[in-house]
Amino acid sequence: MSSLAKPKTAVVYTCAPDAAAAMSSLRLLTAEARARGLMVAASISDCAPLDLALADRPGWARLSRLFVDAGAEVLVVRSASVLAPGETEREIVLDELGRLGVSLDVRQPAAWETEAWKRSWRSRSPAAAEAAPSGAPCGLPPVRRCSRRRTAPPGPGSGTGCAPFLCRAAFPAHDAYTGEVRQLFRDQLALWGLGLTEAVDDVLLAAHELVANAIRHGSQPGDPVTVTMTCTAQELRVAVEDVSSSLPRLNDALDFDTFGSTSGRGMNIVEALAGAWGSTPRADGAGKEVWLSAALPKAA
Repeated sequence: MSSLAKPKTAVVYTCAPDAAAAMSSLRLLTAEARARGLMVAASISDCAPLDLALADRPGWARLSRLFVDAGAEVLVVRSASVLAPGETEREIVLDELGRLGVSLDVRQPAAWETEAWKRSWRSRSPAAAEAAPSGAPCGLPPVRRCSRRRTAPPGPGSGTGCAPFLCRAAFPAHDAYTGEVRQLFRDQLALWGLGLTEAVDDVLLAAHELVANAIRHGSQPGDPVTVTMTCTAQELRVAVEDVSSSLPRLNDALDFDTFGSTSGRGMNIVEALAGAWGSTPRADGAGKEVWLSAALPKAA
């Protein structure tokens, strides 16, 4: 029976004040989770201090919906301390996870995360958690058991209309982070079974231009930038959010011999390499999302 059992659906989450550390940890935890047979539906990192409440972390807000919408059953973290700095706050979050039937997979436990602590929490989840006070500001959705789906999403090459695989990272606007984002995306695409074909490499180059454009033209140094890559059986999509309300545009002149971020023609590169692209202002006027997409070849 075990050989026929479907893999559990997991989400991987990291958070650190240093964006490079958060993204590096995300890459390692995601690869390890896949190696252990988990179906990783989403990998998300926040760049934030650990004393910031979960409900106020943008990445966690996106991730938490997956416990219901994608039927995620496992939350993979480096340590439970990433969820909250204090014991009381952690217990609240863990109880809420228990209500949703989500198990916690701690990969680099802190000194206090002993086997006795793990057994104590597991004994509370989910039955004992039902009696705990609810309504804590931890950003988790209300329990809707009837809507949960316990089937792992198929891979990008399955040809089905599955919920997208997702990778998301946040970082301050500095050129130093572009390489870390590129490596994160390369690793994630490999885990999704998309090798570095010419088409995928074109998407990575175009995505690099979106990130560079957000850092250099859509932000002041240190402003928050967020990148999200989603993949379905049919499409690969990359979106970059920044705080500027100024929408990108194509330059009139395009010199194919001067491709590169420093040439000032980043969006022309996106136009040439992506299947489609566009931009959407935020409703509150406090920024925008610029996105690109590319069709994936059908599985043979």
